Amino acid sequence: NAAEALERESAATTADQWSPFMATDGRTLRVSCSLEPVFELKTFGRIGFRMARRVLVVGTDEPLPPSALANLSRADLLRIDLATIARGLDRLKSAENAAREPSLIVPLSYVTLSNQRARDQMSTALKSASSVVKHGIICDICDIEGVPQVALLSAVSLIRPFSLFVVGRLVTTPPMSSTLAQLKNGGLNALSFDCPPHGSESEFVEWAKATIEAAKTVAKPVLAYGAGSAREAGMLGLLGATHASVRN
Repeated sequence: NAAEALERESAATTADQWSPFMATDGRTLRVSCSLEPVFELKTFGRIGFRMARRVLVVGTDEPLPPSALANLSRADLLRIDLATIARGLDRLKSAENAAREPSLIVPLSYVTLSNQRARDQMSTALKSASSVVKHGIICDICDIEGVPQVALLSAVSLIRPFSLFVVGRLVTTPPMSSTLAQLKNGGLNALSFDCPPHGSESEFVEWAKATIEAAKTVAKPVLAYGAGSAREAGMLGLLGATHASVRN
């Protein structure tokens, strides 16, 4: 109806407010966001969606890898976080996703959460996101590797009032022992990681087993994003992962 169309138009306008934008290094970047269903692997019941984002260079559509994202300025990362939420909500409110989902997994930069002003902006966006799902928001904090334990615990404590659970995203998998030591007692409820491209099934199993076992030394819940198929998701469950998403 007209009211729903107006609401979708408003969401798109909000997204356009943040992306595309000129980064501090002079490149023009845009944020692309899709929704991946996330399943609890014991029952394969859907717990909601995760916002799977890519940051692209306008003109070439080259995606920025995690290492390049980590080198962006605090202001750039905040815009990316806000654009992700705006675009994800636009997708969630569309006709094909009209039913209220149980939860929504939102990626956030640690750098954003470590700044009071940026954190205030994010809390407003997270409250808006929380209003469109049944149970609430799960915050998935990126760029945590190398963050001092005390600083991580502080950031997690400040974001906890706005989220059901706080998850820490691993980039290096399997994680190094120094990373695991730093993440222990950092206040995280779970750890997550992306499934990288792999060759044979045996290579995938070897990588997944080592990664999941290492992650479980920090937190029992382990979320594996972007499995290549339902079969791979099932294998991740057998190896100890608790939740998984499958690439679109």
